[in-house]
Amino acid sequence: MMPTNPGSSADAHGSLLWSISALVILIPYVGSCNFFYTEELPLATLTVEPQSPVFTGETVTLKCVIASHSDWTYNWYKEPSSVPVSVGNTITINVATKFHMGQYWCQGERTDRPTTSQPSEKTTLDVKESPLATVTVEPQSPVFTGETVTLKCVIASLSDWTYKWYKGSSRTPVSEGNTITISGATESHKGQYWCQGERRDRPTSSEPSGKTTLDIKELPLATVTVKPKSPVFTGETVTLKCVIASHSGWIYTWYKGSSRTPVSEGNTFTINRATKSHMGQYWCQGERRDRPTESQPSGKLTLDVKDSLQENSRDEL
Repeated sequence: MMPTNPGSSADAHGSLLWSISALVILIPYVGSCNFFYTEELPLATLTVEPQSPVFTGETVTLKCVIASHSDWTYNWYKEPSSVPVSVGNTITINVATKFHMGQYWCQGERTDRPTTSQPSEKTTLDVKESPLATVTVEPQSPVFTGETVTLKCVIASLSDWTYKWYKGSSRTPVSEGNTITISGATESHKGQYWCQGERRDRPTSSEPSGKTTLDIKELPLATVTVKPKSPVFTGETVTLKCVIASHSGWIYTWYKGSSRTPVSEGNTFTINRATKSHMGQYWCQGERRDRPTESQPSGKLTLDVKDSLQENSRDEL
C-alpha cells in the first residue's frame, strides 16, 4: 500500500473552495448585466405599374412601401442626383416620355426612431417609343375630282391593331379600318387626314401618324369654239374646236346630244357642207394616259343651221 501525500489532498481542497467562492461572487453581476443587440433599419421597397419597359404616352405609377412602423415621409431620387425629385409614397407619371427614363429609388424618414429606413433598391424605368402609324395615299396628292383615292394606315410592329381615322384637328373618328377608299373624290374630301392604332394589349395605342394633306383639284375643263358663229347656213363649212388649257397628250372625243357614242375624234371637228341634219348640241371631252386621265366635258354648244339665201330663192320660185 502506497503512502498518501498529505500535501496533495490539502491543495485539492483549497482549489475547490476557491472555485465555489468565485462563482458566488460572479452570480450577482451576471444577473444585473445588460445584453445589447442591433436591429436592421426597415427596408423601403419600390414597385412599378406597369412593369418596365413602358411606352411613350402611358401612365406609370411608382410606389414606395415600408412594411414596419408608421408616419413615414417618402423621398424619391433619380440617379445620379441625391436631391429628392418627389415626396410621397407614390409617383404618378401621366404621360411617359423618354425624359422619364432612368434609375429611381426611395427612402423613408420620420420623427421617431428609427428616423430613416434603408433605401430601396434602384429600379430602372425604360421608356420605349410607341409604334408609329404611317399613312400612304394612292394616287398621290393632288387628286382630281371623280378619281378613286385610297388612304392606308400602316403600323409596322406588333399586331391586332384597330385603326381609326381622323380629319383635321377633330378627335372624332371619320372612319375605321386600315384603309379608307373614296370612290368619287370631290372638293368636300379635301383636308388633312391622320390615323392611330388601338389594341387590347400593351402598348394599347400607337403614336399617331403625321397629317397627310389631301388636295382635290377640279379636272381640266374642255371648251368648245365654233366658226363661223351659229347660226350657220346650209352649204357652209363649219369648224368646231375643242380646247383643254392645261396638261398635254389629250385625245379629244366629240359627242352630239345626250349620246355617249362619239361622232368624231380629234381636237377639231369640221363639217364641210352644213345641212339641216347637222343641227344639234355638240360637246367634247379629253382623255389621256397620265393623270388626270380625263377632262371635264365641255358645255353643250348648239349648232343652228338655217337655209341659205339661195335655198330661200329656190323655194320662192
